[in-house]
Amino acid sequence: MTARFFSFGKDSMVDTFYAIGLVMRVCQSISLLELLHIYIGIESNHLFPRFLQLMERVVILFGVITSQEEIQEKY
Repeated sequence: MTARFFSFGKDSMVDTFYAIGLVMRVCQSISLLELLHIYIGIESNHLFPRFLQLMERVVILFGVITSQEEIQEKY
């Protein structure tokens, strides 16, 4: 996002989500593996607080940003 901003200036804000949105969604989906790591025992954290953290991010990204085109164009 920073490289796009320095390259294109304020004009890059309009289509930044279209340029990096897929990568952002894939990375956030992969982060759900953290729950599996805690459940299996690879990490020694508490499952419920981490679950709430991840679900907040998933809801904001997929529920709000991805579904609302007006939000995708704002910076």
